[in-house]
Amino acid sequence: MCNLGGDYVDLGRYEEGLETCRRSVELGETLEDWEKVAVALTSMGFAYTKTGRQAEALKCHGRALEIARSVQNWKAAAHALCSIGNILTEQGALTEARGHLAEAAALADVLGASLMLGQLAGIREQAAGLFTEQLLISAGSP
Repeated sequence: MCNLGGDYVDLGRYEEGLETCRRSVELGETLEDWEKVAVALTSMGFAYTKTGRQAEALKCHGRALEIARSVQNWKAAAHALCSIGNILTEQGALTEARGHLAEAAALADVLGASLMLGQLAGIREQAAGLFTEQLLISAGSP
């Protein structure tokens, strides 16, 4: 059911994806299958982001991060941190975004090849860009 929810989200059928993922979260909690709960929450976060509901997306990705850390799924934790960082960047919360993206990059370094190299490069580039932007803001540049 969890994969089906993610598939709906990938197809742009966000409301169907959200409903399916909600059921996956409930079932996963009942079965104490925390990795499946985290996957469903991640899919929900993407659906909320795509439909402009960033507050709900942050909650989902934040909960997915908590679960990923608790079950020591560092790849899922890195993805959640990156998603949170991206949303915070869009909201202009650059300091907080940079912290999440830097942590995601650090985890990606530890994981090595098990995290997609393109995503790792994107995380590093985004973290570096935010750092540069913060320096310019601190210096009073536009």
